[in-house]
Amino acid sequence: MDHHCPWFNNCVSFTNLKAFLLTLLYSSLLAGYTALTGGIHAVIAWISLGLSLVSVQVTILVAGGTYLSTALATFLFVHLDQLSRNLTSLESSRMTVFQESGDSFDLGWSENFVQVNWFWRAFLLHCATHSNCYSCKLGGCTYPHCAVSCPLLVLVYLRCSKECRTNTPKLIYLSIPTRYAVESFYLKAVKISGR
Repeated sequence: MDHHCPWFNNCVSFTNLKAFLLTLLYSSLLAGYTALTGGIHAVIAWISLGLSLVSVQVTILVAGGTYLSTALATFLFVHLDQLSRNLTSLESSRMTVFQESGDSFDLGWSENFVQVNWFWRAFLLHCATHSNCYSCKLGGCTYPHCAVSCPLLVLVYLRCSKECRTNTPKLIYLSIPTRYAVESFYLKAVKISGR
C-alpha cells in the first residue's frame, strides 16, 4: 500500500498507481488550462468592464485554477520522484537514520516506470490496466524485485538491468503461444549453458 487517497476513496497501491498518476497528471493539466484561459479572459474583462461581477468571478476562477494546478503538479512530481526510486509514500517518510545503503527494489527510473505503467506510450492513455498483469496476482501488496512471469509476460533475454544484479530475465509482453515458445527456448538455453 502506498497511501489512502480520499479522491478515489481507496488505498493507492501497485494495482491502481497508474490510474492515480494519470488522475494527477490530467487534473493538473486541466486546472492549468483553466487558469491560462481564464487569465486571458480576466485581462479582457478587467480592461473592457472594469470592476464588475464578471471580472471578479473570472479572477477567482484564475486564482483557483492556479492554486489547484500548482498543488496537483507538486503532488504529481513528488509521486513521480518516489516512483523513480521505487518507494512508497510510507517508505519515503521514514527517518533516514535507519535506512540501509542501497535499495534492493530500485531497478532504475525507467525500469521502475515500466514496472508500474507498462511502457511510455500506454501510460498517457489509460488503455492498459493492471487487471491482466502480474501485479494483481501479487495482491497489490508485493513489489517484485524483478518482474515475474505470467500469461501476458514472456522471458526474452537473460540479462536483467544493472541495478537488479541478478540473472533474472527481463520481461516483455507477447501473446500466450509466443510466451510458451520463448520460455521453452529459454529453458533449453539455460540447460545448455549450465546456469
